[in-house]
Amino acid sequence: MTTVSPTSPPSATAPPPDARAWYVLGMLCFVYVLNFLDRQLLSILAKPIQDDLGVTDGQLGLISGLY
Repeated sequence: MTTVSPTSPPSATAPPPDARAWYVLGMLCFVYVLNFLDRQLLSILAKPIQDDLGVTDGQLGLISGLY
């Protein structure tokens, strides 16, 4: 009968993250922030856009509601 010895979990032997991993994580966080700002930009600037273009509330709602 063969016994199997318990092995350490893979995370215990994994090397620590290097500088490249931190760089990629930083870039992903930066892209996430830009994505969030991009989605909020139209709602932030809705009133100036409406005044400048002379559109009604309904037209602005159609523009902002489709995304």
